[in-house]
Amino acid sequence: SGKSTFAQKLAQSQNLDVTYVACALPIDKEMERRIAKHKESRPIGWTTVEAPYSADTAVISACKKGQFVLWDCVTVFLSNILLDYCDKGLGDDEAEASILSRVTHMLCKLEDCPGTLVAVSNEVGLGVVPGQPLGRSFRDIAGRVNQILAQRADKVFFIIAGIPVEIKERGYGIQDFGNKI
Repeated sequence: SGKSTFAQKLAQSQNLDVTYVACALPIDKEMERRIAKHKESRPIGWTTVEAPYSADTAVISACKKGQFVLWDCVTVFLSNILLDYCDKGLGDDEAEASILSRVTHMLCKLEDCPGTLVAVSNEVGLGVVPGQPLGRSFRDIAGRVNQILAQRADKVFFIIAGIPVEIKERGYGIQDFGNKI
């Protein structure tokens, strides 16, 4: 769709040092190729932090004055930790509470971040309702996390067919309507 490409071009357009927080796990050959392709697309000189289970803390650590932090990708990170929580026997509600707590904690730590953060995420709520409980839980958690991130962000872009559309300046947040909806 062009999300990562857009974020990388945005990073390149700034005159800042770039830290790329990567979340993908090489779980199979296709994913290994995808990760290699992403690595090849990054300019020499960018710092890459591989943080499939700790992107939240990696983002906090990287956010410094003169730094552009590119977090790619929020939903991959969420998938990694949700599956990890499931493997540890956490129920959906416990996993969601823990994930939302981690994201909220990260955003509180970033309130005074002197750097620039761009988070790449997927809007998974646009598709078919997943047939399995874990898939539905993931979709719901990703939707909530995206709402939290978008609410705190200065700008929000929706990338479709490689075309970025700035949506925050044109839209309304759910909170703008109070109890009316």
